[in-house]
Amino acid sequence: MQKNLQNLQSEINDLNRELNELKINSTRHETKLEDLEIEIRNNYGNLKEITAKNPLAKKNEPVDAEIALEKINSLKKQIDQIGGIDPEIEKEYVETKERFDYLENQTHDLNDAIGSLEKIIKELDAIIKEKFDEKFKNISAKFEEYFKILFNGGSAKIVKVLTEELPENKTVEKNKKDETAEGTSREGAPQELEDKFTSNLKRIKYLQKYNATGLAGIEILATPPGKKIKAITMLSGCERALTAIGLICAIISCNPAPFVVLDEVDASLDEANSERLAKILDDLSHKTQFIVITHNRASMRRANVLYGVTMEESGVSKLLSIKLDEVKAMVKN
Repeated sequence: MQKNLQNLQSEINDLNRELNELKINSTRHETKLEDLEIEIRNNYGNLKEITAKNPLAKKNEPVDAEIALEKINSLKKQIDQIGGIDPEIEKEYVETKERFDYLENQTHDLNDAIGSLEKIIKELDAIIKEKFDEKFKNISAKFEEYFKILFNGGSAKIVKVLTEELPENKTVEKNKKDETAEGTSREGAPQELEDKFTSNLKRIKYLQKYNATGLAGIEILATPPGKKIKAITMLSGCERALTAIGLICAIISCNPAPFVVLDEVDASLDEANSERLAKILDDLSHKTQFIVITHNRASMRRANVLYGVTMEESGVSKLLSIKLDEVKAMVKN
């Protein structure tokens, strides 16, 4: 009985020693855990937030300590290689971001403005083309009418000489050469921006060269009575002058100006042709005021007021002005 008590006491003592050792180990682990938590909190932030972001913690899966330690060491090496963070970097980042946001907003505004302008340009092009075709048709009809008056017959018309469309199959290399020659090369630009810039450059060059109507010029087809000449280059000097006068009068008739100055336009015309020209100018005088510099009697007879220079005494010039309507009234009386 005594022996059993001794054995029992011995076992209790052993258990007490093991319990003390467990308490000591538990205290040691708790202390180590607290130290780790403090280290994590100081270096990496709140432990709860880190645990919430850890996918393994959400799944309650065990973490391999060796793999985790290797990853931590690897990240520490990367941080050491990066070096310390300059406090001015954050300030520079904020300033750069503000600048970027401002430029981005400006870019959006410019793109919107470009879209609006392109829409307006298309609308204006359509209006200009419509108005131009209408005026061109009227001028052509008037030109034929005045040509027949000036030549006492014949036929004439004006036709459009349209521009050729720009070829769309130009290579990017050629475009780059043109851009470099004009100081517009952009090295390292994305392909999409490169293509867009090339397309815009083509359109700008096209608009610089041609107008909205796509008209490069006009061709005059004139055939005086009794002749089979088509090209204006085959006409005589007098015939060319009459043809040009007819076209000018047609333009004035369709789009009259406040006043027109004609300087010796009838110098190469004979008396009969001058009479025809004077009749046309007389018909147009209710739309436009004509100032005609001439020595032709037919043109002067059609004028309302004559201004001239005479020399009553040798070496002394004198200006004269005569209102023909008043003179005619005096003659009748």
